[in-house]
Amino acid sequence: RTVAKALCNSGVDYAQTAQHCLAQALSAANLERDQIAGSLSTGYGRDNVDFARDSRTESLGGSDMALAAGPFAALTNASALPEENWVGAGYGSFNYYSGLDIDYLGATAVLGPLRLNAVRARYLADPMLVRTAYNPEGTGETYDVDAQILLLNASVELTRYFLVWIHGLQWTAGMTYRYHDFSLGGHDMTGWDPDLGTTVRWSKDLSPGTIQFTGSAMLRNPFKQSVTFEDDSSRLPQYRNFGFGLGIFHDLNDLPGNDLGLKIMISTNKDMNYGEAGFFGDRRIGYELTLFQALSLRFGNDNSRTYADEESWGLGLTVPEWIADPLILAYDYAALQAEEDSFIDSRDQHTFTLGYRF
Repeated sequence: RTVAKALCNSGVDYAQTAQHCLAQALSAANLERDQIAGSLSTGYGRDNVDFARDSRTESLGGSDMALAAGPFAALTNASALPEENWVGAGYGSFNYYSGLDIDYLGATAVLGPLRLNAVRARYLADPMLVRTAYNPEGTGETYDVDAQILLLNASVELTRYFLVWIHGLQWTAGMTYRYHDFSLGGHDMTGWDPDLGTTVRWSKDLSPGTIQFTGSAMLRNPFKQSVTFEDDSSRLPQYRNFGFGLGIFHDLNDLPGNDLGLKIMISTNKDMNYGEAGFFGDRRIGYELTLFQALSLRFGNDNSRTYADEESWGLGLTVPEWIADPLILAYDYAALQAEEDSFIDSRDQHTFTLGYRF
């Protein structure tokens, strides 16, 4: 028999809302938490998982934190290493699942040791059906969902000023300002949280090729920022991330750039609010093979999703530098497939990049 029940608005932190419901139900039943013999949860809910990624990152299973580059790098790394001097912009479209699309706009500028990056991710959802505990199939009413995240990032290469005597070393530090703007059925939520990160790379010339080792660390929301939803504070996600990358490159001719490249990437994602997966947390792994600067083949696995492990693959098409210079023209595609028992089927993502070297 039912002795107590509780109903709360979800906000953006479902785990915290579940704790509020439990506290209310215990209070109504005049019980203590240690008197619960067992529990059962049903339905669908998850934390505000960080699924804003560009096509390259998605195809690599989210593993390219340490090797993040391009106009969407700030989505995964607050301290991406500066490439050559260039300015560029990108657009991406992601059919996340039925009824939800994500559009991306990104812009970046690399000026010597300084790297600037701005990204906007907007979530476009079909009208949502109102469901309640008494009408789980829906009341017939709908509400609109509009959400977007804006990231403003700056990182600087410190080895331009420090440790200059260590040949082949690059060391950056950076910060991302992440602004959240949600609208759920007329209820608005806004908030911000920072990402703090650092990345180190050591390169060794093995003429006619190069080998690179890269490591990166980032804290997301280290100051425990929150948003307010209907007068109730709801915590924003707080993560600790590490990334590692190995790159091996070989040059077959005297043209600019490397003709063959292999990258192996691993990143970890620790949920600091509720994670219980050890010090490093969930892991992601990816591989990228690049041929003649023009074609990149990518594969990845991500076990950090709350609904299922995810396999991914993708490809990148780039006009070689010796043809397009000073222009940068690139297209990236990602295909994702969750486990068979997941409610999410395969999905596609497309990203376009246009830039100018100087």
